[in-house]
Amino acid sequence: MQPSLEHQEEAEALRPSTPVPPSLPIDPVSGDLLPSSHHAALMMQSFAAEQAARADVNVAHFNQLRGIMVNIASAVNASAQSAAASSTRLDGAMAKVVASNTDVTAAVASIKAGAPNVYAPTRRPSKRSKTMVRGSVLQPVALGSGVGREDTRGDGDGGGARDCGGSTAGDGDRGAAATKTLSSNAYPTVYHDIVHNIAIPVEMVTDTLKSEPLFNQLSTLLKLCHVSAGHPGLFGSLVVNGLYQDGVKHTNELRRQGGATGTINAAKTVRMTNIVKNKVLLYLRQVYWMHSVVPNLLKLPQAASFDNMKSCMVGPDEQKVLTVALRQVADEYALAPNHPLRDPIQATSSLLREQLKKMSGRPGTPGPMSAILSSSPFRELLAEAEKNIKARYK
Repeated sequence: MQPSLEHQEEAEALRPSTPVPPSLPIDPVSGDLLPSSHHAALMMQSFAAEQAARADVNVAHFNQLRGIMVNIASAVNASAQSAAASSTRLDGAMAKVVASNTDVTAAVASIKAGAPNVYAPTRRPSKRSKTMVRGSVLQPVALGSGVGREDTRGDGDGGGARDCGGSTAGDGDRGAAATKTLSSNAYPTVYHDIVHNIAIPVEMVTDTLKSEPLFNQLSTLLKLCHVSAGHPGLFGSLVVNGLYQDGVKHTNELRRQGGATGTINAAKTVRMTNIVKNKVLLYLRQVYWMHSVVPNLLKLPQAASFDNMKSCMVGPDEQKVLTVALRQVADEYALAPNHPLRDPIQATSSLLREQLKKMSGRPGTPGPMSAILSSSPFRELLAEAEKNIKARYK
């Protein structure tokens, strides 16, 4: 017999109900309940989003950098065009300056040829010189020939004085003769290019030795041992300096006598003295030592022109002999085993100069400069250089 409907409802009501499990949330706050595959999917999704963002940033940066490079290229191009135009204008201006300078130089040369003493400032005679010159006439003299006077001639009280033109004046004309003596004809302006020109003569050695090994520097000194005028040289420097010093003394003597001369530049005097003292004489000592070791390096005066000497150098054979001599010096003076003079590649002209200074006065070493210049072939080379330079500046 089937139970009634009411009994079935009561039985179902008394039966315990089974709970239905909840579905997983789509975006849970905590991932503890998510499987590893879900974690991997979320991670890949975040990576993809980050890569996309980076790609967008890189593209933006690239576009910005490309714009900057385009701007730089445009600026460089514009600057190049402006520089080219400026250079063209500068070339035109320089061409005009050079052309005008050529005309001015030619005009100055023609004026100087007509009046060689145009640049020399005149010096008015002092009262004392006016008093001293009465009764005598100061003759114009050339540089280096001294000051000369012409004797006055007379016959007692009625005698006369001879003026510059050779005419004779009586007692009544003595004042006129003395006044004429003080004119520009009686006292011409003495000007000499070596003495009164502000520039250093080209024969003076003004350059210093380059920082090179010793044998290269000795080759440079060897090339300076020429006797030609118009080029820097050791013997030419001595000759020009001697002419300059004599010219300074002669100028001062003329000024004391009331003559008109060019101006003496004190700075030039100091510089020329320092060049000879601190360069030329020191270089000559090293050349003298080199000549004492290898006598065939210096040429005879007839062959020691500038063109011939500029190709001279210390060859391999001479280098071997000089190396042995340097090591003997190092052994004799107990220099350190690693001293640069034992290795010519490390040695320099300054080290050799200092060592020669210590050796000065001993037998076989460079002595006083007067002894060096009086020895052969230095004596002959100096005489030939003096002849050539005086011929140029006569």
